[in-house]
Amino acid sequence: MPFAKIAAPEDIGRIDLLPKAFVDEEQLLRTVIHEGCHVKQFKKYGSSYVQENQMLIKKIAYS
Repeated sequence: MPFAKIAAPEDIGRIDLLPKAFVDEEQLLRTVIHEGCHVKQFKKYGSSYVQENQMLIKKIAYS
């Protein structure tokens, strides 16, 4: 769901949930899990790797 969340590389560990994340409980849970995965990726691989490999990183987070 576009524009539901943000996990920013400049503030690793912070997840901003935007209004579309709150459509229903399932969407909120999916959003938190997905973004939590990105936080772990940033911590494990670093911001540069994540930014350079966004397609792979997103594919993994969606799985």
